[in-house]
Amino acid sequence: MEIYFYSPKAEITIKTLTRYKDLISQTRGLECWIHMTYFFMKYKQTVFQPILTDIIPQRGIIVFHKGFFSKELKPNNEQFFVCIQADRGRHKFAQMHIVQNPYQTYNIKISKKSFFDRIFSFTNTSFLSHWPQPSLITRDSNRGNKIENISFFGNKEQIPSDLILHLNSKSINFKTHFESSSWNNYKTTDIALAIRSFDNSPHYTKPFSKIVNSILSDTLIIAGSESSSKYFKQKYYPELQIVSSEDDLNEAIDFIIKNPEASFEALRKCKTRIDELTEDGVLLQWINTLDIAISKFESYKKSPRLYKSLFFKYRSL
Repeated sequence: MEIYFYSPKAEITIKTLTRYKDLISQTRGLECWIHMTYFFMKYKQTVFQPILTDIIPQRGIIVFHKGFFSKELKPNNEQFFVCIQADRGRHKFAQMHIVQNPYQTYNIKISKKSFFDRIFSFTNTSFLSHWPQPSLITRDSNRGNKIENISFFGNKEQIPSDLILHLNSKSINFKTHFESSSWNNYKTTDIALAIRSFDNSPHYTKPFSKIVNSILSDTLIIAGSESSSKYFKQKYYPELQIVSSEDDLNEAIDFIIKNPEASFEALRKCKTRIDELTEDGVLLQWINTLDIAISKFESYKKSPRLYKSLFFKYRSL
C-alpha cells in the first residue's frame, strides 16, 4: 500500500535527499521525523511505497508531524491520519498517533483526548523510538579507558546555563555541540550528557534518543532524572548513571573516573541489547506500526457514520 508522508518541504527534499550522507541535513527541525522515515522506507526497499508530498491527498494513509498540520482538519472516509505527536500534543482528529516516549502511550493524564481514543476501535497510539543520529562517528577506540572529555550534543536551549558554568569549573574538559552538523561526531568524547534540568521533571513527551546515540557511538552517558531515562535504565541499561542534582552529577563523573573499565564494559553489554533501536530496528518498528495503521484504516472505513460522528465529537472536547 502507498503511504503518504506530508511535508511542506517535500519538493526540495525529494531532489536533495538521495544519498545516506544527505541525512545529516535532516536532523534538526520538525521535518526530521518525516524526511528520515521517508528516506529509509524508500531506499531500504520495504514492502511499502512511501510518497513524500506537500499536498494533502484525498485518500490513503497520511503520515504528518503535528506542527505541520491544521488542528481543525478532519479526515474523510478515505483518509487515515497518522500524527507524529513528538512533544507537540495530539492532533484533534488523527485516528492514530506516534509518540516518542513510552509513557505517552498509556499515561492518560498527559492528554484527556487519549482517554477518548481508547473507546474507538480504529484509533491507536504507538511508541516509536526516534531514528539514531545518521553517520555516527564513534569514539576513537585508541582512547581506551581515558576519561578526559565530556560533551553535550543538542540545541543550546536544551541545556541549563548553570550546568555549563558548573562543568567549566571542573578539571575535566567540557564541550558543547550546538550545531547539528557536529551532532554525529563522538570521536573525542568520553562521556556525553543528556540532562535538560535538575528539577526532576518527568518530561513525558521527550525521547531517550541522546542515550541511544551515545551507546551506538561507544560513548558513556550520564542522563537526567526523567521518564525516558528511567525507562531506558530499567529495560536496557541497569548501570546507566541518572542524576537529579549537581551533586549527583559530580558523584557520577567521579564514579566513572574511578571505574572506567567497568563503565565501558557495562556500555558494551548494553549495546548488544538495543538492536531494536538501531536504524534497521527502528525501520522494523515503522513497518509493524504501519501494518497496524492499515488494519485500523480498514476498520475506520467500515465503521458506521454515527460511530465516526461520536469520534469527532469527543475529539473536539
